[in-house]
Amino acid sequence: MQIIENLNVDDSRLSDFTQLTDIALRRKLETERGLYLAEGLKVIQRALSAGHTPRAVLSSRKWLQQMQQIFASAPFDTADLPIFVVDED
Repeated sequence: MQIIENLNVDDSRLSDFTQLTDIALRRKLETERGLYLAEGLKVIQRALSAGHTPRAVLSSRKWLQQMQQIFASAPFDTADLPIFVVDED
């Protein structure tokens, strides 16, 4: 896992989380890339159990330890998985 901190909301690496506001754009990307957002520890655990592999993770510092625990037991290599840590603001 790659823990990436001190990001600005305009950082292009966060675009999957910050730029998908237009419904038509989301439908196009979700169909084309299988892109969706999963929120919450239980939902993320269920997605992993179903065989889904995340492109990236966005977390507040408050939840980082639990995220790391979840992905430590993931059934795939998480070495390149970016976990973006941002302020809750």
